[in-house]
Amino acid sequence: MARVKIIPRIKRILHVPKTCCINIIYDPFLRYEKHKHVIQPGHLYLKRGDKVVFMTRGTAAKIFIPRADILFGIPKNSIIDVSGSGHSVAFNVQRNAPTGWYPYSSYCKNGNDFAEGGTSPGMIVDP
Repeated sequence: MARVKIIPRIKRILHVPKTCCINIIYDPFLRYEKHKHVIQPGHLYLKRGDKVVFMTRGTAAKIFIPRADILFGIPKNSIIDVSGSGHSVAFNVQRNAPTGWYPYSSYCKNGNDFAEGGTSPGMIVDP
């Protein structure tokens, strides 16, 4: 009797990169836990290769991402300047970015305040 070698099937899930938007919003009439600046969504789940777009509405913003070098491949501790309301800046998540939590903060010019997302804002890279 001939021996048949059984080759196990490997399921491979292919990830199609997506574009994710982070909105930094200023509304003088908004009272979100004593803040007039909101980041939506507060937590963003990403995969390697995804594009992240930071958009502003009603304010100019400066975004600080401590581990931007690992996540986006830009210089460490960079301050990203989104120059005015309605402007945006986009980055791609590195293909070799480690999984984990990437906190960031957003300083808004109008109102001289930091934006909040319910909790401290952050991006989560899943495998």
